[in-house]
Amino acid sequence: MKKFITIIAFLFIMLTLCACSNTSDKTTIRNIKQSKDSEEIIQFLDNKLQIFEIHYSDDVKSRTIQLWICHNGKWEKGGKIAGNIEDDKESIKLFINTDYVSIQSDGAKYKLYVDDVSFENLSSYENMGINKGFDVDLNKEYTLAAMYGSKQKIIPSITNNQTITSMNYDVAIAITITTSDEIMNIE
Repeated sequence: MKKFITIIAFLFIMLTLCACSNTSDKTTIRNIKQSKDSEEIIQFLDNKLQIFEIHYSDDVKSRTIQLWICHNGKWEKGGKIAGNIEDDKESIKLFINTDYVSIQSDGAKYKLYVDDVSFENLSSYENMGINKGFDVDLNKEYTLAAMYGSKQKIIPSITNNQTITSMNYDVAIAITITTSDEIMNIE
């Protein structure tokens, strides 16, 4: 009887450990919970600062963070940060303004410069970032943060699930992320 109870206890412990493993079926992007003071600073910066965490699923091997710039309704690629996934979690701080985008990823710092973008003489402009978080599919581009404006009074809003480059703005700066199941050949 003692052996039977020991075997049942062992199986229960093994099942519990398997259920708590770190593997995930979905890649998710979520805001990192901030203190009230930090939230007030982020609001003061007009949501130009985004702090979030990405939990990568086992099938994600690489990711690309891409800067997009829109002049008079035409989208162009700016700089990008691409690399292979070394950990199942990545923390990112992203600051976006009209001169540059600053990205800090697990200690590494990057600056992507924005040329010839002016938000002057616009009827309206908005900033957009991650509000609630979302699940990410492989090989699909998602918007992490953006500043966009229009000479019209009403400008279309965008969600993280939409591809920002399909939107028609007079001026915009956007940061997107795409995950891939292929390892990048980085030289």
